[in-house]
Order: sequence, then structure tokens, then C-alpha cells
Amino acid sequence: MIVGLGAIVGLAAISAAWLGPAARRMPLLVAVPTLLLLVVEWRRFSRPGSADEKVDPRESELLAWLAGLVATTWALGVLVGPPLFLATYLRWRSREPWHVVMLLSAGLWLATFVVLDRVLHLPVTGVLQAWWLS
Repeated sequence: MIVGLGAIVGLAAISAAWLGPAARRMPLLVAVPTLLLLVVEWRRFSRPGSADEKVDPRESELLAWLAGLVATTWALGVLVGPPLFLATYLRWRSREPWHVVMLLSAGLWLATFVVLDRVLHLPVTGVLQAWWLS
């Protein structure tokens, strides 16, 4: 689990290298301390007798869901990816009723749209969206 999270955070830090100096600051401000804390946790759990040797299957499942969030956001963009992921997670994993799923997903989409698109004027398209629209 720690290695998987480290890989995801490391990829985020590497992808920030292509941003401008001002835009690069925030991802690195989050990624560097997170990587340092993951190293501390890894060292703590790698000591003999400090943790159980068994891997909890819930950790692998959580990491797969997290990878799904990153993949949908990368492919479909910030406006479509996270609400679609949230709907999928709430319906399949949490077994929430459809009205709750739709209400929360629509709320996430609206909040993301207002903050990122209208207030901050950030690009919100993903790789597949940009390819499809070009």
C-alpha cells in the first residue's frame, strides 16, 4: 500500500515538472512532504516484528479505487472524471441508492465547475476529451 501510494504521489510530482514555476509550486508542496511521510511509514513497517506480514485485502482494493480515480481524472478531465468515479464508487462499493449517487455526483460536478472553471479559469479537460474535441 505504501509503495503504491508513493508511486502515485511520485508520478504527480514528476508530472508537475512540466508546469510553469508558479503552477509547479502547489503539487510539489503537497508531494514532497507526502513522499517524506511515506518513507517514514515504510521504514517503520519494514522493521522486523513491527507489523503483521499479512496484507489486508482492503488495502489492495483501496489502492485500486485510488488508481481508478487518478486514471479517470487523467483521461476524462477534472469535470467528468471525479463525478463519474464518485458515482461508480458510491453505487458499486458503498451500495448507495441511486438518488444519493446522482445528488452527490451532481454536487461534485457543480462545485468543481464553479470553482475551477468559472472562478479560477483553469483548464479542466482530460487527455481523451482534448483528443475528442480536437
